Amino acid sequence: MPRFTPGGELNFIGCLVMLGTSSLFVGLRSYVQIRSKQCGSGADWFCFSSLVIFTAYCAYLLTHILAVPVKGAFAATPSASPEKAESLMKVTFACSIIFINGITLAKLSILAGYKATFAIQRQYRHIIMGLAALCVAWWGCFILVTIFQCNPVQAMWDISDDRKRCLPVWKPLLAAEISNLIIDIMILITPILATWRLNLPAYKKWAVAGIFLGGGLVCASSILRLVSLARFGNEFDDRSKVMFYLTVQFGLAIICGCLLPLHGLFFRRNKGASKSRTSVYDATFREDHVSIPAYKLAGQLKKSKRGGSRMLSLARSWAGHDVRQGEESITPPPAARTNR
Repeated sequence: MPRFTPGGELNFIGCLVMLGTSSLFVGLRSYVQIRSKQCGSGADWFCFSSLVIFTAYCAYLLTHILAVPVKGAFAATPSASPEKAESLMKVTFACSIIFINGITLAKLSILAGYKATFAIQRQYRHIIMGLAALCVAWWGCFILVTIFQCNPVQAMWDISDDRKRCLPVWKPLLAAEISNLIIDIMILITPILATWRLNLPAYKKWAVAGIFLGGGLVCASSILRLVSLARFGNEFDDRSKVMFYLTVQFGLAIICGCLLPLHGLFFRRNKGASKSRTSVYDATFREDHVSIPAYKLAGQLKKSKRGGSRMLSLARSWAGHDVRQGEESITPPPAARTNR
C-alpha cells in the first residue's frame, strides 16, 4: 500500500467512495427500468453518460495520486520538480474540462426526469426547458474559457514558459462555481414548488420533497468548494480540498439524478393505477395526483393536442365519466368517485 499525504489520501478515498456509490445508484436505476419493462429514456442516457465520464475522471485522478504518493499529489510547491508541477497542472486542467462535461449531463438528466414527471403542468415544462437551455449555455461558456484561458493552450501546464499569457488561475474557476451554484439552487427549488400542487397525503409530500432536497447536498458541496477556491492565494497552494469537493459534487449530482426514478422502491403503486406505463416516473405523480380540475385538464389536452386519446380519456374519467378503450376500462380514482 503506497504512502499518501493527507491530501492524496483524502482524494483517493473520495474517488473510490463516490464512484462506488454513484455506480450503485445507477445500477438500482437500471434494475427499476428492467423490473418495469421500460426502455431507456433521455434522462437515463444522460445519467449513464455522466457516470461514464465520472469513471474516466476518477481513473485519471487516481492515476495521478498513485504516481506521486509520497511527496504530495496536489501541492505544486516551488521546490517541486518541473515534471511533478507539470503533472499537477495537467490534472487540474483535464479534470476541470471533464467535470464541466459530466456535471452538465447530470443536470440534464435531472431536468429530463422533471419534464417527464410534471409533463401535464405546462408552466413547469417551460421552466424546465429554460433551465436546460441555461445549463447548455453554461457548459458552452465555461468549456471555452477553461480550454483557452492560456495562450497558447499548453502554457496552462508549462510553468517554465515566460511568454505565456493567461487569465488568473482561479478567477475562471470562481466564476464557474458561483454560476454553477446558482443553477443548482434553481434546479432544486423548481420541483419542490410543483410538488405542493400534487394531491398527495402530507406524509408523502414530505417524502417526495425529501427526494428533491437530496439536491441540497450538491449545493452544499458546491459551497464548500467555493470557499476553498476563495482562499487560494497563488498557483502553488494545495489543491487537495478543491479536487475533493469537485469529486463529491460530481458524484452527488449523479446520485441525485437517480433518486426520482427510484421512488418506486419507496412508494407502493396505487391499487387503482393502470399497470401500463410509459415511464418509471409515472407511478407517484401522473396517475391521480395532479391538483388540476379534471374539466380544465381535459380542456387543456384538447387545446394543446398533447397526450393523445389515452390521456384525454383518463382526464374525463377523473371528471366522473366511465371511459372504455377496447377491453380496458379506466376507473376514476377514489377522489373522483366520491365527488360524483
